Amino acid sequence: MAYEHIKTEELAKEVRTRNEFLDIVTNRVIDLVRKYGEVTKRDEGNNHTNIVSNLCNFGSFTFETDLGQIDFGGNTVRVWHHPGKNFQENSVWSNPLVPVLDVYFQTTKDYAVSIFNHRTGWQKALINLLKNRARIAAQIKKTQNKTLKTRENQEQSNTEKIKLIKEAQKLRIIPEEE
Repeated sequence: MAYEHIKTEELAKEVRTRNEFLDIVTNRVIDLVRKYGEVTKRDEGNNHTNIVSNLCNFGSFTFETDLGQIDFGGNTVRVWHHPGKNFQENSVWSNPLVPVLDVYFQTTKDYAVSIFNHRTGWQKALINLLKNRARIAAQIKKTQNKTLKTRENQEQSNTEKIKLIKEAQKLRIIPEEE
Protein backbone atom coordinates (compact mmCIF):
# COMPACT_ATOMS: atom_id res chain seq x y z
CA MET A 1 0.00 0.00 0.00
CA ALA A 2 1.51 3.30 -1.12
CA TYR A 3 -0.01 5.38 1.67
CA GLU A 4 1.13 3.34 4.67
CA HIS A 5 3.44 6.13 5.84
CA ILE A 6 0.57 8.66 6.23
CA LYS A 7 -0.72 8.96 9.77
CA THR A 8 -4.44 8.48 10.24
CA GLU A 9 -4.80 11.75 12.14
CA GLU A 10 -3.04 13.71 9.39
CA LEU A 11 -5.19 12.13 6.70
CA ALA A 12 -8.38 12.77 8.69
CA LYS A 13 -7.36 16.42 9.08
CA GLU A 14 -6.70 16.75 5.33
CA VAL A 15 -10.08 15.18 4.51
CA ARG A 16 -11.82 17.53 6.95
CA THR A 17 -10.00 20.57 5.56
CA ARG A 18 -10.81 19.65 1.96
CA ASN A 19 -14.50 19.07 2.80
CA GLU A 20 -14.67 22.44 4.59
CA PHE A 21 -13.04 24.17 1.61
CA LEU A 22 -15.46 22.48 -0.82
CA ASP A 23 -18.45 23.40 1.38
CA ILE A 24 -17.49 27.06 1.29
CA VAL A 25 -16.53 27.15 -2.38
CA THR A 26 -19.47 25.19 -3.81
CA ASN A 27 -22.12 27.11 -1.85
CA ARG A 28 -20.63 30.53 -2.53
CA VAL A 29 -19.91 29.83 -6.19
CA ILE A 30 -23.50 28.66 -6.71
CA ASP A 31 -24.78 31.87 -5.06
CA LEU A 32 -22.35 34.00 -7.08
CA VAL A 33 -23.36 32.42 -10.40
CA ARG A 34 -27.06 32.72 -9.55
CA LYS A 35 -26.66 36.42 -8.75
CA TYR A 36 -24.27 37.56 -11.49
CA GLY A 37 -24.18 34.77 -14.08
CA GLU A 38 -26.49 33.68 -16.84
CA VAL A 39 -28.44 30.51 -17.49
CA THR A 40 -27.10 28.82 -20.62
CA LYS A 41 -29.28 25.70 -20.54
CA ARG A 42 -32.51 24.71 -18.83
CA ASP A 43 -33.89 21.22 -19.32
CA GLU A 44 -36.96 19.99 -17.47
CA GLY A 45 -37.96 16.36 -17.71
CA ASN A 46 -40.11 13.93 -15.75
CA ASN A 47 -37.39 13.04 -13.27
CA HIS A 48 -35.08 16.01 -13.41
CA THR A 49 -34.58 19.70 -13.82
CA ASN A 50 -31.15 20.57 -15.14
CA ILE A 51 -29.93 24.16 -15.08
CA VAL A 52 -26.51 25.05 -16.43
CA SER A 53 -25.26 28.56 -15.71
CA ASN A 54 -21.98 30.34 -16.09
CA LEU A 55 -20.22 33.47 -15.03
CA CYS A 56 -17.29 34.36 -17.27
CA ASN A 57 -14.37 36.62 -16.47
CA PHE A 58 -15.42 37.56 -12.96
CA GLY A 59 -12.15 38.81 -11.60
CA SER A 60 -9.64 36.27 -12.81
CA PHE A 61 -12.13 33.40 -12.64
CA THR A 62 -14.82 31.77 -14.71
CA PHE A 63 -17.47 29.55 -13.12
CA GLU A 64 -19.96 26.99 -14.36
CA THR A 65 -22.69 25.35 -12.31
CA ASP A 66 -24.71 22.36 -13.47
CA LEU A 67 -27.48 21.94 -10.91
CA GLY A 68 -30.32 19.53 -10.17
CA GLN A 69 -29.30 16.78 -12.52
CA ILE A 70 -31.84 14.28 -11.13
CA ASP A 71 -34.68 14.23 -8.58
CA PHE A 72 -32.33 13.15 -5.84
CA GLY A 73 -29.95 16.02 -6.46
CA GLY A 74 -26.68 16.08 -8.23
CA ASN A 75 -24.67 19.19 -8.85
CA THR A 76 -21.42 20.03 -10.56
CA VAL A 77 -19.31 23.13 -9.98
CA ARG A 78 -16.40 23.96 -12.27
CA VAL A 79 -13.92 26.76 -11.68
CA TRP A 80 -11.30 28.14 -14.06
CA HIS A 81 -8.56 30.50 -12.90
CA HIS A 82 -7.07 32.63 -15.66
CA PRO A 83 -5.21 35.65 -14.30
CA GLY A 84 -4.33 38.10 -17.04
CA LYS A 85 -6.48 36.36 -19.67
CA ASN A 86 -10.11 36.51 -20.70
CA PHE A 87 -11.91 33.20 -20.74
CA GLN A 88 -13.39 32.28 -24.10
CA GLU A 89 -15.41 29.12 -24.64
CA ASN A 90 -14.09 28.51 -28.15
CA SER A 91 -10.57 29.54 -27.40
CA VAL A 92 -7.94 29.88 -30.09
CA TRP A 93 -5.20 29.65 -27.50
CA SER A 94 -2.67 26.92 -28.07
CA ASN A 95 -3.25 25.79 -24.50
CA PRO A 96 -6.97 25.76 -23.70
CA LEU A 97 -7.82 26.50 -20.10
CA VAL A 98 -8.32 23.55 -17.80
CA PRO A 99 -10.50 23.92 -14.71
CA VAL A 100 -8.69 24.20 -11.40
CA LEU A 101 -11.73 22.60 -9.74
CA ASP A 102 -14.37 20.21 -11.03
CA VAL A 103 -16.52 18.71 -8.31
CA TYR A 104 -19.75 16.71 -8.35
CA PHE A 105 -21.92 16.37 -5.25
CA GLN A 106 -25.40 15.44 -4.17
CA THR A 107 -25.10 16.73 -0.64
CA THR A 108 -22.40 18.53 1.26
CA LYS A 109 -19.68 16.25 2.58
CA ASP A 110 -20.43 13.88 -0.32
CA TYR A 111 -18.05 15.27 -2.93
CA ALA A 112 -16.56 13.47 -5.91
CA VAL A 113 -13.70 15.61 -7.13
CA SER A 114 -12.49 14.96 -10.67
CA ILE A 115 -10.11 17.94 -10.83
CA PHE A 116 -8.44 19.74 -7.94
CA ASN A 117 -5.35 21.73 -8.82
CA HIS A 118 -3.04 21.45 -5.82
CA ARG A 119 -1.36 24.82 -6.35
CA THR A 120 -2.54 27.14 -3.63
CA GLY A 121 -2.46 30.38 -5.63
CA TRP A 122 -5.90 29.87 -7.18
CA GLN A 123 -7.34 28.75 -3.84
CA LYS A 124 -6.22 31.93 -2.08
CA ALA A 125 -7.34 34.09 -5.02
CA LEU A 126 -10.75 32.38 -5.04
CA ILE A 127 -11.31 32.87 -1.30
CA ASN A 128 -10.30 36.54 -1.72
CA LEU A 129 -12.66 36.92 -4.69
CA LEU A 130 -15.54 35.35 -2.77
CA LYS A 131 -14.95 37.71 0.15
CA ASN A 132 -14.88 40.75 -2.17
CA ARG A 133 -17.51 39.64 -4.71
CA ALA A 134 -19.80 42.65 -4.23
CA ARG A 135 -16.95 45.11 -4.79
CA ILE A 136 -15.72 43.17 -7.83
CA ALA A 137 -19.25 43.02 -9.28
CA ALA A 138 -19.63 46.77 -8.76
CA GLN A 139 -16.31 47.42 -10.50
CA ILE A 140 -17.29 45.20 -13.45
CA LYS A 141 -20.66 46.98 -13.69
CA LYS A 142 -18.92 50.38 -13.59
CA THR A 143 -16.57 49.32 -16.39
CA GLN A 144 -19.47 47.97 -18.45
CA ASN A 145 -21.42 51.20 -17.96
CA LYS A 146 -18.40 53.26 -18.98
CA THR A 147 -17.93 51.15 -22.11
CA LEU A 148 -21.63 51.44 -22.94
CA LYS A 149 -21.54 55.21 -22.45
CA THR A 150 -18.47 55.51 -24.69
CA ARG A 151 -20.19 53.41 -27.37
CA GLU A 152 -23.36 55.51 -27.14
CA ASN A 153 -21.33 58.72 -27.43
CA GLN A 154 -19.50 57.32 -30.46
CA GLU A 155 -22.77 56.30 -32.12
CA GLN A 156 -24.25 59.75 -31.43
CA SER A 157 -21.15 61.42 -32.84
CA ASN A 158 -21.32 59.22 -35.96
CA THR A 159 -25.03 60.01 -36.42
CA GLU A 160 -24.36 63.73 -36.08
CA LYS A 161 -21.49 63.53 -38.60
CA ILE A 162 -23.68 61.69 -41.13
CA LYS A 163 -26.36 64.38 -40.78
CA LEU A 164 -23.74 67.10 -41.17
CA ILE A 165 -22.29 65.48 -44.31
CA LYS A 166 -25.78 65.20 -45.84
CA GLU A 167 -26.46 68.86 -45.06
CA ALA A 168 -23.08 69.88 -46.54
CA GLN A 169 -23.83 67.85 -49.69
CA LYS A 170 -27.27 69.43 -49.94
CA LEU A 171 -25.64 72.88 -49.75
CA ARG A 172 -22.97 71.79 -52.26
CA ILE A 173 -20.18 72.37 -49.76
CA ILE A 174 -18.92 68.87 -50.51
CA PRO A 175 -19.84 66.80 -53.57
CA GLU A 176 -22.46 64.09 -53.26
CA GLU A 177 -21.19 60.54 -53.34
CA GLU A 178 -21.92 58.61 -56.48
